[in-house]
Amino acid sequence: MSAPRAELRRRGAFVTARLHGDLDIANVEEVRLDILGAMPGDAHGLIVDLSSVRYVDSAGVHMLFELVRRLDARRQKTAVVVADGSPVATLLKITNVSEAVPVCTTVEACAEALGDDSKLY
Repeated sequence: MSAPRAELRRRGAFVTARLHGDLDIANVEEVRLDILGAMPGDAHGLIVDLSSVRYVDSAGVHMLFELVRRLDARRQKTAVVVADGSPVATLLKITNVSEAVPVCTTVEACAEALGDDSKLY
């Protein structure tokens, strides 16, 4: 399994965390801390882009639920980007992540699903 690389950027009202590689127990804590550390209090929400992630284990799924809980407590929204029909998309459906947050195929669609009407890009 490879360590995920995370690109964290502020885009308009959102922070986008684009991950690459695998998201598993070996690296999930570092990724979680990086993401939470990049979330300013004035951000409307977080978009986790998993479209380049090849593998997510149960620790990665748990991390997503934890991010949702923590950000919800701060009144910030969360959405997830996955490639349509990918194994990660199937996993998010099976584990009910898609019931907890919008799961979209693009960052723009996630921003729209979270209620941002402005042009982010």
